[in-house]
Amino acid sequence: MLQTISAANAIRTRCCQRIARIWRPRYSETAMRLSENLIDPQDLPFVADAFMRINAHGELINGTHFENICRFAEKNPHCSVALWTKRPDIVNRVLQGRDKPANLILIYSNPKIGHIMSKPPRNFDRTFNNVPAEQDVDRQNCTGQRCIDCMLCYKPANGVDTIVEKVKKY
Repeated sequence: MLQTISAANAIRTRCCQRIARIWRPRYSETAMRLSENLIDPQDLPFVADAFMRINAHGELINGTHFENICRFAEKNPHCSVALWTKRPDIVNRVLQGRDKPANLILIYSNPKIGHIMSKPPRNFDRTFNNVPAEQDVDRQNCTGQRCIDCMLCYKPANGVDTIVEKVKKY
């Protein structure tokens, strides 16, 4: 079941209703397909990209969804696959029965604004945190530039496990 966020909670979390309203229909269809049945790896796409971002504007639905993402990462070992999620329960349940693909970077998307979570949850590589612009300025290492110019989230074993970004204004 998809988690919904009330208008009051949307203000307190970094989930942006405007982005969700624009992007959700496009991503929901793919996410629903990935969550319904396990997909044979030969039926998953091969991508030529070196980096891929998953669930930037969505969320894991269930264990089947996460398992299919793991299978996708295994089919594309040349691609660094970064997955943002607030669902360590799903991740940990699936990873009890399988190894995490070496090219899959799990990023815990901290839902609390202004509260930096430094240590990633079990099985996660990084935490992604949002703070007000004036808070923890010295710790802000996601500076609003284009991801392709930074790549902090996407490069495995780069020594960074805490990402801090100031809250974006839309």
